[in-house]
Amino acid sequence: ETILHSKLFFAEANLRTRVLSPVEFVIGAARALEMFDPTPSTLALADWSWRLGQDLFEPPNVGGWPGGRTWINPRAMIGRANYVNALLDGPSAGRREPFDLTELAARHRAKAEDAGVFCARILYGVEPDDALRKRLVAAKGREVAALLLTAPEGQLG
Repeated sequence: ETILHSKLFFAEANLRTRVLSPVEFVIGAARALEMFDPTPSTLALADWSWRLGQDLFEPPNVGGWPGGRTWINPRAMIGRANYVNALLDGPSAGRREPFDLTELAARHRAKAEDAGVFCARILYGVEPDDALRKRLVAAKGREVAALLLTAPEGQLG
């Protein structure tokens, strides 16, 4: 309780400094975009985690999986981009329907023109800077979520 209430726990210097493992990336993206109603196939999500290098319940040794920068390499980034595209499209990630950013933003009473900024807030937990805002304005619909999830900032937790 003391740690969770500490100002240091939420200090800017401590946020988004750790590379997400494949499981954290797969589940975190789906949760942040509120893609659990209807519930996606857990087998499909576990398969994506395996494709990204983290086979659930099968660690490489008793110490578990390596962490940090070991999860970031060219192959992993291509795999993560493929997962993001599958997640947003729907069926290849165990969802029946494609992702609809406008609908998600509307559920949270965000204006359609602010959907990109809204998406950045829920995925990154902070207000997007001016450079990112410009990139978000140029993107449309699912491209916004794909841009945010595949960006370097999208790999951090």
